Amino acid sequence: MRTSAESLEDLLVEKGVITKSEAREVKRPQNTRVYWNNGTRVDFDDNGFTAKVNADVVGRYSYADASETSPNTSSFSVERARLTLSGAALYGEFTYKLEAELSDGDDPLRDAFLEWHACDFTGIRMGQFKPVVSRQFNTPATMLLLPNRSVVSDFFTFDRNQGVQGNLEVSQDIILVGQFMNGVSDGEGINREGVDTSHTATAGLRAALMGQINSYSESDIEYTEDAALDIGVAMALSEANQSLITSDITTVSADANFKRHGMSLNGEFFYQENDPDAGSSVETLGFYVQGGYFLTPKALEFAARYSNLDCDNGAGIGNGFMTDIANTPSCAGNDSLDAVDLGLNYYWWEHRLKAQFAWMRLSEDRISSSNEDTSRWIFQLSSWF
Repeated sequence: MRTSAESLEDLLVEKGVITKSEAREVKRPQNTRVYWNNGTRVDFDDNGFTAKVNADVVGRYSYADASETSPNTSSFSVERARLTLSGAALYGEFTYKLEAELSDGDDPLRDAFLEWHACDFTGIRMGQFKPVVSRQFNTPATMLLLPNRSVVSDFFTFDRNQGVQGNLEVSQDIILVGQFMNGVSDGEGINREGVDTSHTATAGLRAALMGQINSYSESDIEYTEDAALDIGVAMALSEANQSLITSDITTVSADANFKRHGMSLNGEFFYQENDPDAGSSVETLGFYVQGGYFLTPKALEFAARYSNLDCDNGAGIGNGFMTDIANTPSCAGNDSLDAVDLGLNYYWWEHRLKAQFAWMRLSEDRISSSNEDTSRWIFQLSSWF
């Protein structure tokens, strides 16, 4: 659940020898330093301010062999071109993050928040950030096992939202998160203010059952020495005004993550109930299971995933976070969706510099017509410095 400690003080905090407040005092003074620490970092020791810059650049080629009703496509693209500024103030009492997507001219802002760490085990965040639902959606795109997230995760996840978040570290193995956000009514969402008095409330829990792993790095690039397992559950409750209909929407996700010596296994289950004021409620289910194994230690990795979405006889709605048309899952006219993904990854510098090659097949079980299959090949180079 945690990444490796960055300094001796961080290690002592992790082991429970000193508190975070005491560590901040130890780290005080001296001068200004510029160095590499998972990004280009500048520390102003005299006033306890730090700033780190990261660049995320991904070039992609994709070929889509579509169904008979759609044309095939062959395309090069800049999948991501992001700059991230993050850091801390007052010797870690406050942290901040600002992330912009330069390839999106209409809505470039992604994350933008300030978090106050009132004490060693809690924090309060305000701004724009991801909802806690779906472990895979909360995994940075740079650390995914395959080039895209699963079609199931895309279907159930709603995008970044503006609001407030509270974190509570119950112990080294258990973390609780609560959020209160603008919501998912028409006109709300990423880079948008609330348009009514309805909101979305989310809650999440993550627990390490065996060992310690970074749940938000899908490959076991760390080569976990001993078997490690963690789980997470999350729920979002929304009252939304969509298309002139008011609905109560409940979305639940549950996940499990296992790593050992270059092998990784991830699974996630989703459930959603959309209960409108007028008409019948709709229940949608979905899951994915994926795994990776290093054929060459920390270098060449094989990856595979299976996803299934039960569309409730074509009525499933989802939360509408869709990445691109070739990866957009839709329940309209479908009884179910199935997807199979296979891939090879090569790592030069862990997740910071890697190549990914993948084949993906999406099968639509149509209600009133013959099934449709779409195959897609992807090759991409990704960097995160």
